[in-house]
Amino acid sequence: VLEDRGKSLEGKRCLITGSGKVALAVAEKLLQFGAIPVTLSDRSGFVYEPQGFTSGNLETIKSIKRERGARVGRYIISSTTAEFGASDKVYETAQDVDFVFPCSHTNEIDYETSNVVLAHGCAGVFEGAHRPCNFEARKNFKRQGVIFAPYRATLAGAALTSGTELERNPITEPETLDGRIDAKMAAVYEEVKATSAEFNARGDLDVGANIAGFLKVGGNMIAHGAV
Repeated sequence: VLEDRGKSLEGKRCLITGSGKVALAVAEKLLQFGAIPVTLSDRSGFVYEPQGFTSGNLETIKSIKRERGARVGRYIISSTTAEFGASDKVYETAQDVDFVFPCSHTNEIDYETSNVVLAHGCAGVFEGAHRPCNFEARKNFKRQGVIFAPYRATLAGAALTSGTELERNPITEPETLDGRIDAKMAAVYEEVKATSAEFNARGDLDVGANIAGFLKVGGNMIAHGAV
């Protein structure tokens, strides 16, 4: 998405919510691309590293989260720079962010929160959970020209990592799981982009993902004899 717009993740400050497998995988991938993940959260609150998490910091959080009932707030014991706050204040505390990756829960970003995100200069929102932005927030982001990547598209690669899928289609050299996911997501993006353009909504990935999904389901139904 960013590459298509002549942009890069290099040096960009990224706000992430959640601290489960998806959120931590997003943080690790952002580091690989030279970005700076600055927050992680759970129901107990959020931790904010003003200069960004390192790979070592992420390993510490993984270790904490592996303990039954442990919360992300314990991380501040191991850091002299981290800040901790209530989870509903994460968007207000982490300022000057370039991109937001909500990976926590449904409807965590409403219209009011979307205005807070926009006020911090955010240029893109990439959903990493099931519908973390409500309808009004999505409309607000798109109206302000912010890049908005909907969960219907961003979570498309998740199925490739399931045990069932890997048993059915095992990875064989020289292929890698990352390579398979990259190819899948590139194909999804091209399909969504083309669909949005075809239906007079050029650049609107939300509309493109919705229509592409509908067409795929409709095509499968027709193939099975449904009318």
